[in-house]
Amino acid sequence: MYFCEAMAVKIKWQDFTIFKRTVSLAGDDKSVLKLLYVFTILQSILAAIQPNLFQFVLDGFVQSKSLEFVYKWFIIMLAMLLAISILGLFNAYYSSKVGQNVIYKTRLLIYKKLLRFKQSFFDKTPVGIGVTRVVSDIETLADTFASGIITIIGDLVQILIIIVLMFAMNWKLAAATLLVLPLLLYAANYFRKGVKRSFQSVREQVAQLNGFIQEHITGMGIVKLFNKQDEEYSKFETINAKHRDAHISGVHYYSVFFPIVDVIVSLAFAILIWYGSLGIAEQYASPGELTAFIMFINLFFRPIRTIADRFNNIQMGVVAAERIFEILDNTADLEINKGTEIALIKGNIEFKNVVFGYTADKEVLQGINFEVKAGTTVAIVGSTGSGKTTILNLLSRFYEHTSGTILVDGVSVNEIPMHHLRRNICTMQQDSFLFSGTVLDN
Repeated sequence: MYFCEAMAVKIKWQDFTIFKRTVSLAGDDKSVLKLLYVFTILQSILAAIQPNLFQFVLDGFVQSKSLEFVYKWFIIMLAMLLAISILGLFNAYYSSKVGQNVIYKTRLLIYKKLLRFKQSFFDKTPVGIGVTRVVSDIETLADTFASGIITIIGDLVQILIIIVLMFAMNWKLAAATLLVLPLLLYAANYFRKGVKRSFQSVREQVAQLNGFIQEHITGMGIVKLFNKQDEEYSKFETINAKHRDAHISGVHYYSVFFPIVDVIVSLAFAILIWYGSLGIAEQYASPGELTAFIMFINLFFRPIRTIADRFNNIQMGVVAAERIFEILDNTADLEINKGTEIALIKGNIEFKNVVFGYTADKEVLQGINFEVKAGTTVAIVGSTGSGKTTILNLLSRFYEHTSGTILVDGVSVNEIPMHHLRRNICTMQQDSFLFSGTVLDN
C-alpha cells in the first residue's frame, strides 16, 4: 500500500479523464497497443524468473555434479534471453511508432482547428503559445506512449513478480534485501514532485521563448527602424535566462536522485552479501539463492529507479494533453460558416448603423453608414487607427460586428458562407506577407 501511495501520480479525476482521452488518440493503432501490453507483460515475466533459473541450475549442479544438466539448462536460458531481446526490440519499435502516429494525427487535428478559428483568437493568443502547442506539446504527448504507460506497466508487473518470487524462495533474504526500500521510495517520490514542478516551468518558458523569437524575427524591420536592438536583446537575455534556469532545475533533481539511488542499491547489496554469507554458513540459504538474490536486486531496483521518471512522463503527457485539448475543445472562437451562396455576386455593399469593438468595453466604430454601388470606386481616407482596415475586415468577416447590418447585394454577410464571401473579395494589404516557397505558391 505504501508503495502505491509513494509512487503513484496524484491524478485528479479530471486528469484521469484527460489521460483516457489521450490514450484514445492511438485509436488507429488499438490492436498494436493491445499487443504491446501483452508483449511488455510477457517480457517482464521472463526477466523476473531468470534468477530462479540461475538458482535452480547452480544448486542443481552443486548437488548432481552433472555437466549434461548444466548444458541443457544453458540452452534453455539462452533461448529465454533471446526471447526477451526480441520482445524488447518489438516493444521499443512499435511503442515509438504508435507515439509518432499520435503526433501525426494530433498535429493534423490541431492545425485543422487553427484554420477554422476567428482572427480574434490569433489577436489574443501569442504566436509562441500556438507554436508550442503544435510542436513541443505534441512531442511530449507521444512520450506517454513511447516511454510512459506501456513501459510502466511492464515495470510494475516485474516488480510485483520479483517480490513474490523472492519471498517464495527465501523470505529471510527477501526481508533483508527490501530493508532499504522505504528510503528508495521516499527519494523517488521527492524526485517525482520536483521534476513535475520543473517541467511545468519549462513548458511556460518554452512558450515565452518561442513567442518572443517568432514575433521579433517577423518584426525585425520595426526593431531596427526604432533602433531598439539593445533593448530587445536585453529582453531576450532575460527570457533566455529563465528558460535556462527552468531546465537547470530539472537537471538538478536528476543529478541528485540517481546518485542517491546508486548509494541505496549499493547498501542493499552490502546487506544481502553480509546476511546471505551468514545464511550459507548457518545453512538457511544456499549459494544458488544468494546468486539469485544478487540478480533480483538488479532486476528489482532498476525499474524502481526509473519508475518515478516514467510517472513524470505520464504526468507531463497529461499536462501537454490538457493544453492541446483546450484548443481542440474550443468552440467559442470558431468561425460560423453557415448560410446560402449567392449565385452571382454583383458587388453592392451597404453598412447600416454598424458598431464594432475589438474588446467588449471599447468601441472603435460607432454607427457607420455608407453604400457602395457595384462598379463604382470609393476611397476611405483617415488617419492611422481611424478604422479603415477594420471596415474591410468586417466586410470579410475576419471579425463579427457588434450591432448593425452589413449587406452584400442586399444579403447580410452573416447569411453568406465565409468561404463563398471571401472568394469574391480581393484584398491588397498595406503590409505584404510572403510565405516560404515560390512566387507561384504565394
